[in-house]
Amino acid sequence: MKKVVMGSLVLGAVMGGLAVVQMPQHAQAATYQVKKLMGFRQPTSYYAKSAKSGYLWNKSHTKRLHNLKNYPKTTWYATAKYSMKSVRNSGTYLKVTNGTGKAEGYVWTGYLKKGG
Repeated sequence: MKKVVMGSLVLGAVMGGLAVVQMPQHAQAATYQVKKLMGFRQPTSYYAKSAKSGYLWNKSHTKRLHNLKNYPKTTWYATAKYSMKSVRNSGTYLKVTNGTGKAEGYVWTGYLKKGG
């Protein structure tokens, strides 16, 4: 009797495991789409709010380009403001470049404060 119960438990576990493995996986696109663009007449200066991590992304928001904590005293110059939306999130981003033009990307507005 114990062998029958134990065999049933093992068979049930194997079948349950196969069912989980064969369930389809739905991939979510992580790319952002630009919903609205507002350009600036002149570049506007911004500074990082704190030394916490904040990233500059590529336009489709799929690759981190730079980390703001590596640029603690950098003045960032914004040339445009974007409203971007993905499947799960949305936010307002600035297209920024540093003074030398070597670091540029799109950063969430919550990481920056307007310069004076």
